[in-house]
This record gives sequence, structure tokens and C-alpha cells, in this order.
Amino acid sequence: MRISHTIFSIALGCGINSAVTADSVIDDSYLNQKSCIFNSVYQNRDSGFLPVRFRRRGEENELPSVWALDVSKGGHFCYLTQEQKQVVLWRPDMSQTATLVIEDSNTFNELATIRFRRNKDTQAWPRKVKLASDVVYMMKIGSAYNKVTVHQVPANEADKATWMEKQGCTQQSEMYQQQVVDKSL
Repeated sequence: MRISHTIFSIALGCGINSAVTADSVIDDSYLNQKSCIFNSVYQNRDSGFLPVRFRRRGEENELPSVWALDVSKGGHFCYLTQEQKQVVLWRPDMSQTATLVIEDSNTFNELATIRFRRNKDTQAWPRKVKLASDVVYMMKIGSAYNKVTVHQVPANEADKATWMEKQGCTQQSEMYQQQVVDKSL
């Protein structure tokens, strides 16, 4: 087996754990750069270039929108309006069917049961569960219980991203800021 034209690079550090192979690398100048600033590497595939982006830990499945609630994690979730169709329930692992049970955190009474089919990662917020600010819900998916506190962003709040970050909705705040920047371009 001849591997003289194959380069194998592992970048460890700066939160990056990745491996890249390249066949017949035309320009290997990227090897001289620091591994923690890699954004992409190009492979030569049949006279074309294929961009390869390194993934950081936990980045495999990103939220589909700012208003998607990850039911596999506890924490804080912010929403804009009482309009429930804005909020989407999302699960990162859609390889199997799953059942999500939403419970009242005080009484543990079941408020709703949502079934996720295989290969389906989102479901609408259930109509029978009214969104209310500063309410704590228990989300049970599989054998895991996650406590989620929901916060309604005030309609008159000028800096929504900062408000969301103060409530603990950090990932949403970052996504919202990026969405605002993208819209302004």
C-alpha cells in the first residue's frame, strides 16, 4: 500500500478535534498555519476542489433556528411573542423514534406528549401548553429529565440580544445577533 501522496493531519487544541486526508495536495502551505485557526482545508478530487470545514465539539447538529428549543438540554429559552408557532421543539439525535413529555415542574403533571418519528428532528410547540414567561417546564425525553425555564423577550426591548444573554439564553443571543447582521447585509 502506497501512501506517499496522502497527508494525514490531526489538529488538537483550541477545542478542535479533527482529522483530514488529502490526495495529491497541490499547495501544502496550510500546514504551516496554526492548527487553532483552521477554517477549511481543500482536497484535490478529480481536478476539483472540495472544501472541508473542521467541526468543533458539540457542533455536529446545530439548532435550525433562533427559536428552536433543544429538548435534550436543560437551561433557559427565550421567545419573542405569545404566538406559539414561532417556537419549535428540536432534538439533535433523530436516528430513532422518541417521545418527549412536557411536565409542570412544580407538580410533575403531564402537560403534553410529543412523538418524534425517525429522521424527524422538529415538532411544533404543543397548542395545549400555553407559553408563559418565567415558567419552568420539565422535558423528559428517553430517560433524561431536563429543566427548561422560558422567558418572553419584552416587545419594547431595544437590545433583544443583550436581554436574552442576561436571561441565560446565550446561544440564542449569538444566533439572533448573527441573524440581525445577515439581514443588514
